[in-house]
Amino acid sequence: TEAVPDRPLRDVLAEHAERLLAIPGVAGVGEGETTDGTPCLLVLVEADAEALRAALPAAIDGHPVEVETTGAFEARDAEDA
Repeated sequence: TEAVPDRPLRDVLAEHAERLLAIPGVAGVGEGETTDGTPCLLVLVEADAEALRAALPAAIDGHPVEVETTGAFEARDAEDA
């Protein structure tokens, strides 16, 4: 049986974002939805790797964790936007 979240997703994200971002290969974190529309913690990764997925929890405080491969992010000058 799955745990039922007892805290808002934004609070869980705020508490755990720094720890998740410290994992090598994690490019970002945010709020997302699973394929069935359930709110989740979205972890953006530079490359899909089994070792990276193994380092990430399946859920945090009852909220599922979804992984999306985005590649690395690069800062752009405002003039390039």
